[in-house]
Amino acid sequence: MDRKYMVSVKACASSANMGPGFDRAAIALDIWNYYRVLGFRPEFELRDLKSNQKYSGGESLLVKSILHTLQVCGKPSSQGLAVEYEENILPGGGWGSSAAQIVAGIILADRCYGLGLASGIMLDIAQALERHPDNVAAALGGGMVVCYRKKGKFYYQKMAVSPHLEVLLFVPHSKIVTEQARDLIPDKVPIDDAADNIANFCLLANALRKGDICQASLFIKDRLHQPYRAKIYPFSMDLVKRLNTDYQIPAAISGSGPSVIAFISKHSGVEKNMRFEGFDLVKTNISFDGSMTY
Repeated sequence: MDRKYMVSVKACASSANMGPGFDRAAIALDIWNYYRVLGFRPEFELRDLKSNQKYSGGESLLVKSILHTLQVCGKPSSQGLAVEYEENILPGGGWGSSAAQIVAGIILADRCYGLGLASGIMLDIAQALERHPDNVAAALGGGMVVCYRKKGKFYYQKMAVSPHLEVLLFVPHSKIVTEQARDLIPDKVPIDDAADNIANFCLLANALRKGDICQASLFIKDRLHQPYRAKIYPFSMDLVKRLNTDYQIPAAISGSGPSVIAFISKHSGVEKNMRFEGFDLVKTNISFDGSMTY
């Protein structure tokens, strides 16, 4: 007999920046974390279904997100939750693993404690925990999103992207600390670099909307963050350059790295002829639906 759950939530992976869309653009990926609530408990109880290990809430980002959401809404609870989970989003790889946990926690808090949150409020809550809005916006909304700021608050809009694209993730056999990558970005950049990124992202978005791989490979180039971070993942940056130049495949560092994201046409099979030593290849799709109950 199937186990009965109080609430089940799945949260998707995401890839931020997409080359020239630094800190404002991201795309949702068809890779998921699953969280299922058995019911209320005096304390939070977590069980990792992959390892069959049990944990208390402790330092869990999922639990922090639930508690923060309740605090923001002025509805602190003396009850915790018993949660079983299966996490498939690679931590520390630039796949938005922390954003997925945060978004899942917000949705769980909303559904389990009856908060009735609108999506805009969820973004506010998530961004307070994540610091940057791009990954959490993609995890909430699905598809490709662009974030913007108005009167000090972040919002996002979904951008059209061709359904005929597939995603390749090249995962190096190493990890980095996200904060280390963020600290490498200077406070000021040359105005020509900023102007080039604006033009590149506009044209990249248009190419992805049309599914034009060749055009996208020309305009996915970045001058605001990848050059400054190249020294902490030189092999990933070399792969980005080879994919863009030698294969005419649009590629960029995924988030703050070190994974590389690339776009190909569906059923093209080009990845079958690729051999890049030091990287594992994960093939997936764009998730046009964001995180949700199921």
